[in-house]
Amino acid sequence: MIAQSKYKKLFTYLFVSLTLLVTPACLERSNIHEVKGLILLEQAIPSLDENSLVIFDVDETLIEAENLWRSDVNKKAKSIWYPLYQKIHKTVSSRDKKRVLFSRMAMALKPILIDKNVPQIIDQIKKQDTKMLALTKFFPGKFGDMENSEEHRFQELKKLGIDFSSSFPQYTSFEMPELSDKKPAPVFHKGVISTSHCTKGEALVGFLNRINWWPNRIIFIDDKIENLKEVAQIAKERNINFLGLHYRAAENLPCTVDQEVAEFQINYLIEKEEWISEDKAKEEMIK
Repeated sequence: MIAQSKYKKLFTYLFVSLTLLVTPACLERSNIHEVKGLILLEQAIPSLDENSLVIFDVDETLIEAENLWRSDVNKKAKSIWYPLYQKIHKTVSSRDKKRVLFSRMAMALKPILIDKNVPQIIDQIKKQDTKMLALTKFFPGKFGDMENSEEHRFQELKKLGIDFSSSFPQYTSFEMPELSDKKPAPVFHKGVISTSHCTKGEALVGFLNRINWWPNRIIFIDDKIENLKEVAQIAKERNINFLGLHYRAAENLPCTVDQEVAEFQINYLIEKEEWISEDKAKEEMIK
């Protein structure tokens, strides 16, 4: 019986070990971890210093729109909003008008924190004299009624207590046209890099080369695994210590969107060129 017990324990150990080696979610070989919380980041804070760089994605990592209209990972929200976006594209032929409508929607909706503790975590990182960036797949410049989308993005974060501008105070804002022939060029603005047509890895390399500073350590938090793999490879090539967090908390955010109300809001936006709140939409629906 004792021998059988020993063999059973040995078999279990070998089975678990092999499972960890082949499970896609376990990417320790490139030091990328799939997570739904930020405990690994918090545990790393005491070891950070002035030669470290912590990078945050924005949408679906730091923030989400109040009605999850931008969500690409929340299944319920996407099932409601995606067909409605398609309706705008099919109904409105003018590209400029589409941009106006989407910009009015974006400016009217308030962002929410995915993790309410993030501002405190960021403050702890700042105390380590560690530099931070936001790296967002976002198009800078004018967009519809939004005169300066990179400033809009900065203000969205700042209103929620997130501000990375102090990490590189000598640089307020600059374009990086050398990274792409397409316009608009990627932009660094007050601690936030808007990648435009570039990948996140390309924009990050361009920024660090421009300021002539490379960290010894990078921690990158993003909801897209391909972004993490790209930056992990860049770090590997430059012998930089790397920790990637494949952050999937946004998938589980509660979606309370009423589909009929959402449809009314989109129809109102198309017809009246104005985005109205859920409460106003409900009032209009009973008139």
